[in-house]
Amino acid sequence: MRLPLRLISPPLVVCLPALQPLVLEGWSVSSPSGSFDAVHIDPAAQRRIADLSRGEPFLFQLAGERAWLAGDGQVISDEEVVRGWRGAAGEAERHGAWLLLFAGGERALREAMSVLPDDERSATASARQMGKLQAAEIGTTARRLEILRGIISRGTRYSFVGAVALCRGLVVR
Repeated sequence: MRLPLRLISPPLVVCLPALQPLVLEGWSVSSPSGSFDAVHIDPAAQRRIADLSRGEPFLFQLAGERAWLAGDGQVISDEEVVRGWRGAAGEAERHGAWLLLFAGGERALREAMSVLPDDERSATASARQMGKLQAAEIGTTARRLEILRGIISRGTRYSFVGAVALCRGLVVR
């Protein structure tokens, strides 16, 4: 499944660097014998995950998880990414439909917030990231994302909550 380009958030360029340490160094996993082995991801698989997820944090995590589960070797291959993604198609489509429910302003605010570092994510910084002059210009939209959607928490610093926070945390800046 390919998502419309308007769903890109954060930019696709975040995904390739986020996976690069797994290409170069791998990550340590325990083996049945109790020792630790490094599992790597093939560069083609890295590109495939980035392409499939379109930079959307939940889809990025979903593609990586399903690729991991589709294989059993020391290197996650492009074929394993494809096989894993086929099994995730329904979940990815449901998530894509959920994203399409966002009004333009809600999506723009969520995207603006996603590129700001946690300690800089305020109403003013989010508004400026959207090209607005004042935080008051995003107040109603922020309130909807907090009260109706339940995905942000407003305060001195804005934060993501629930599943959105968990998914966002898997994308390394």
